Amino acid sequence: MQKQGKARALRCGIAFVLAIILILSSVAPLFAADLDTLKKEKEELENQAASNQAEQSATQNLLNGISEELAVVLGEILELDEQINTCMQNIAALEAEIAENEELLAKTQADLEQAKEDEEQHYQELCARLQMMYEYGDVNYLEVLLGSKDISDFFSRIEYVDQMAEYDQNIQDNLEADRQRIQELEGQVQQTELELSLAKQNLENEKKALEDTRSEKQNRQAELESSKAMYEEYSAYLANLEADIQSKIAAKQGEIEDEEARLEEIRRQEEIKRQEEEAAKQEQNNASSSSGSSSSSSGSSSSSGGSSSSGSSGASTGTFIWPVPASHYISSPYGWRLHPIFGVYRLHAGTDIGANYGDAILAADGGTVTYAGYNSSYGNFVMISHPSTGYVTLYAHCNQLLVYTGQKVSQGETIALVGSTGDSTGPHCHFEVRINGSTVDAMNFF
Repeated sequence: MQKQGKARALRCGIAFVLAIILILSSVAPLFAADLDTLKKEKEELENQAASNQAEQSATQNLLNGISEELAVVLGEILELDEQINTCMQNIAALEAEIAENEELLAKTQADLEQAKEDEEQHYQELCARLQMMYEYGDVNYLEVLLGSKDISDFFSRIEYVDQMAEYDQNIQDNLEADRQRIQELEGQVQQTELELSLAKQNLENEKKALEDTRSEKQNRQAELESSKAMYEEYSAYLANLEADIQSKIAAKQGEIEDEEARLEEIRRQEEIKRQEEEAAKQEQNNASSSSGSSSSSSGSSSSSGGSSSSGSSGASTGTFIWPVPASHYISSPYGWRLHPIFGVYRLHAGTDIGANYGDAILAADGGTVTYAGYNSSYGNFVMISHPSTGYVTLYAHCNQLLVYTGQKVSQGETIALVGSTGDSTGPHCHFEVRINGSTVDAMNFF
């Protein structure tokens, strides 16, 4: 009896050790999957960093181009300032010339007035001569000579006729000269006024054109300075973003190293448990050998008791059934996506089956429950190992768990109820299939 009790205790110890090993063997792939996710998240951050660096380079090129154009525009503005100053000097010189010409114009106008007065005087003299001729009759030069009294009077009359003819000719010549002079002076006045007006207008047009061009350049300068300020602000934003991404990459690297250390520790513990299992098996074999025939009869009795138990076999069939019979709606498939809660692109390692709260979740195949519990990401979840196939299935975000760690379940057995625990936006079953610790698309099995 004592030997039988020892053998029974030994078998219980071995069963406990096997359960621990199964749990650790299923948790290790879970950590491995988490490590793979962390590495992919780090890779995504590194891609973001590369994209950000490319954007920084492009922004810097734009800034360099703007700075170069701004330098050209500032040089053009300085050149225009010099041209405007030259134009102002020319205008000042022209204004001095205009002042001189205005003085000359004033003198010309005075001469014109004098010429008009001379013309008026000659005109009055001509009128007096005509009046005298009217009063004394239309006496011609011959009549004056024939009316001489003697030879002395004749010569006197000849001299008088010469003087009178010369006087009449002078009156006509002076009148014609005055008229010619007036015409020339009027022409000079008009020409001077026209030349001064055109010269002044040309300078004013040139000055206005230079000022307009300078105004356009100043507007372009303002646009470039505004663009430069905007891109400098954007460049600073990209630099801050780069620092933030690099900080996240460093933090993610730390998480990866921690996860690798944790995974290594789990593997070490697995190796220890494996060695303990081998030692326990060896001890069991030694105990069985020493028990003899009494052990055989005890085994026969135990066999009779075992046949009366009603637990599940946990045998796997090698094929999967749909885990949520109440719904075949896939709300989010396997693959990369924008996370609905965290807003970043990351691998969605399972298939989300949308359903109602409390809908039954079935074991896709028979196996052993290697984990039934809670974490912040999956919420309430169950992991089942299917030894004959090497697959592990995971059912997450459950409202209620109906199995426990170490329990054997059959294909189609209800293991949990649909819920929305952990990182979830609504009731559904997150269904994963893992092979050697790496997730695969579950839809390949249906």
